[in-house]
Amino acid sequence: MFVLMWLPVLLVSCIRDELPPCPPLSLHVGVADYNYSNAGSFADEPIKPEQAPLSTYVKSLAWRIVDVQTGRVVAEQHVLPASDTACQATINLPADLPFGKYAVTVWGGLENETELPAILPLDEAGDPYLVSDTVQYDAWHYDHTLLLKRVKSKLHIEVENLPPQYHAAALSITETGECVMRNSSRFAGTEVDTHTILPPSVARNATRVSIGIYDENGRLVPQLAPTDVVTTLYRNTITGLRYVYDTEKKGYDIYVRINDEWEAAHTLDIE
Repeated sequence: MFVLMWLPVLLVSCIRDELPPCPPLSLHVGVADYNYSNAGSFADEPIKPEQAPLSTYVKSLAWRIVDVQTGRVVAEQHVLPASDTACQATINLPADLPFGKYAVTVWGGLENETELPAILPLDEAGDPYLVSDTVQYDAWHYDHTLLLKRVKSKLHIEVENLPPQYHAAALSITETGECVMRNSSRFAGTEVDTHTILPPSVARNATRVSIGIYDENGRLVPQLAPTDVVTTLYRNTITGLRYVYDTEKKGYDIYVRINDEWEAAHTLDIE
């Protein structure tokens, strides 16, 4: 009777001793936005292949992993080059990491930052990617895939049919009254074609686009300035504006790119 009572306990103990250790938490980082969502609508926009090496989309990676319960940083990696061969990066956590929930933030395309940013600096140059998620780590959930998404938008501007004496253009972008970007450039011929990476609009119709065209004398006041256009810039989307100068009207016809066509901007807020 004594032997029969202890036999189940011995059997359970043997089974437990034979269980393999739980796998460590493993995170795989890939890319969701291979191209801008409407890249195919612009003939001069390069189309990147899908599932190419990670460096095709982002030149660098950085990450921080935090224990949700304690707030402790359990792993951190400052900027390092993205792989030229693998389409994903793998983050292996220590084998003694306890079960729990972990907040994971991965940045793609950061410059040589000495500190990882609490808030991504959208006013800086570049085309950053980001993924931020919370993952569960336990005996059944130890392998997760996270996909980086593009943070910014792109503004594509074409100005056509300009008189030949005009050789300089200035572009100004404001967001709810605050200047986001201002630059100027010289051009040859009668056309201007620019592509600018910008933060998405903070709200619908919150972005104002102003263009100035200057003659060869470089006057301070633009001579052929079209009316401002108020529009919305969306994440991972190209906003296309086309200005065609009409010499008879001495003004511009303005178009917006919708799908694969340039359509007259009657519905845009033009001021």
